[in-house]
Amino acid sequence: MLNFWFWLAVIMAAADWVVVARGGGRLRWLTKPGALLLMIVWFTTVGAWRGPLLWFGLALVFSMLGDILLLPPRLFLGGLLAFLTAHALYVVGFNTSPLAFSWVALFLLLPVLLPMGLFNQRLLNKMRRGPETRLTIILVVVYSLVIGLMLVSALLTPFRPAWPVGPAWMAVAGAVLFVLSDSTLAAARFIRPLRYSELAVIITYHVGQFLLAGSALWMFA
Repeated sequence: MLNFWFWLAVIMAAADWVVVARGGGRLRWLTKPGALLLMIVWFTTVGAWRGPLLWFGLALVFSMLGDILLLPPRLFLGGLLAFLTAHALYVVGFNTSPLAFSWVALFLLLPVLLPMGLFNQRLLNKMRRGPETRLTIILVVVYSLVIGLMLVSALLTPFRPAWPVGPAWMAVAGAVLFVLSDSTLAAARFIRPLRYSELAVIITYHVGQFLLAGSALWMFA
């Protein structure tokens, strides 16, 4: 599963981290979408988008589109829509496997979802007092709901009978890192600037995407 394209994607992602650590610049137009493009090539060569892998592959494609749209600040809403679509596709991909109801699963969701809900409430309060437009606030609310559903869908994979332990917990880790990446980005943009936030965002984002794609390939390829 870890073929030539995987390692090339890892190298490109690491190169993007270095570019971000050095302050960004025009090179990011190569390294940022390049990492996802190579990840898509790796995903395709291993899984060929068969069955439920279609949804995970499309999620990677829309993530790459989001990466491109977020490079110029004026296209922020376009990037938000692209990533919203990516999360919705991940939701579909995870829920192609049936879930076995468990009270333990519901209990374990609370420590994750409660802090996320409190953060989203603080974020919305800050946005209402700021210069953001009504459209931006609405899209952020919808985005928060969809990414929350993606996180829940991934957190429940250990309770899906079809998912083995390894890929299930890989999916959990990937979803948590993806949410941490988005939360850090939102906090830095709408609440207050954070030191090294851009570097933290891109590292957690790339690692999260690798884990999500890897879990799907492990499960379905």
